[in-house]
Amino acid sequence: MLLVLAMAGVVVLAADAGQKVVVLKNGRRFTGQVTKTKDGYEIQTRMGTVIIAADQVLRLEDAVSPKQEFQRRLAKIAPTDTASLYRLASWARDNQLLTESRDLLKKILQRNPDHENAALLLRLVEISLAGRRPVGPSTTRPESGPKTPKIDHSRLLPQDAIYRIRLLELSEADRVPVEFRNKVLDRFIESMKGIDMFARRDGERRFRRLSRVRQVLYILQQTDRSDAAIRDDILVKADPNKMKIFRSRVWPIIQASCARPSCHGGAKGAGKFKLFDLPVTDDRVAYTNFYILHAWSQGGARMIDRDEPSRSRLLQAGLPKSIAKPGLGHPKPLNPPVFSSPRDRNYRLIEQWIRSLTSPLLPPGYRVKYTIPNLGTKPTATAPAAGP
Repeated sequence: MLLVLAMAGVVVLAADAGQKVVVLKNGRRFTGQVTKTKDGYEIQTRMGTVIIAADQVLRLEDAVSPKQEFQRRLAKIAPTDTASLYRLASWARDNQLLTESRDLLKKILQRNPDHENAALLLRLVEISLAGRRPVGPSTTRPESGPKTPKIDHSRLLPQDAIYRIRLLELSEADRVPVEFRNKVLDRFIESMKGIDMFARRDGERRFRRLSRVRQVLYILQQTDRSDAAIRDDILVKADPNKMKIFRSRVWPIIQASCARPSCHGGAKGAGKFKLFDLPVTDDRVAYTNFYILHAWSQGGARMIDRDEPSRSRLLQAGLPKSIAKPGLGHPKPLNPPVFSSPRDRNYRLIEQWIRSLTSPLLPPGYRVKYTIPNLGTKPTATAPAAGP
């Protein structure tokens, strides 16, 4: 039995001090504060309380810190295996080991200067490190050079919009913390009595055994897309994988080309299309840029076309004008183009990412109301021209 819930009345036989890793016979691993119970183990994790039957447990291990885990993984990788080193550098960044990630990426680029993904990730890591550095008696900001622009938070998406975007981009493979507010699970179960899995006597028990992500996905299947009373009390507290890829791999490509101050990242933004050339370590900046890309359209052409990803302006405008689809190329020839052809590695990366996004995104979509910079209109939740 594997049960994810808060449970009272557990008979405690022994408690392990510190963090432990419980390894199951099926290969799954849970890390947290572990308590031995009469029938198995209770694990306090970031996602909630996990209760596991003893016959499912293979072994218990001492938990290690992210730094220790980084060193353990690094020791197993050959210095010439740049693919594995890059994956480890990406893992290190996700776990806030920015210095380790930066140093490893530099080693990768020393061995393979043409490793585009490593170069892009290094730029993002260095932006994050720059945002961490304190300014004090021994660390002063340089008097010359570009200054980090101030963030006008009134022009960015609010936190509730971020939760709504994460909610609809969640997938079963995601392992992210979810907060259920205002007894939303109890309210949902009450509304589902006699329906679908809740028509069975053990329906509620089966539902409560699901992981939080699977509970969320089931709720989305069973509720109306406009049901704010239920959906707004489900808070996805970290980036789904699609948004991790946007921040770590897609955005650096855009920022290095389209979002420069001389182009669409300037104060006004060229061609009535503005992005925020700011560190995407700020959630509101990252999700605002994502939403602008999602919502922006002109003349029937969408910046991100979920129905036909290859027709996305985000892709076509970066190609040489001679091979871009008619009406979708950049108004002025780019020298050099962002992508050399549709076979370009970065083109394929972004196209694959667009294909991964929720589609179709039916009205009312993310239920976000936001004034797209330079378009001059405030879209409603259902207006396709300015974004659902």
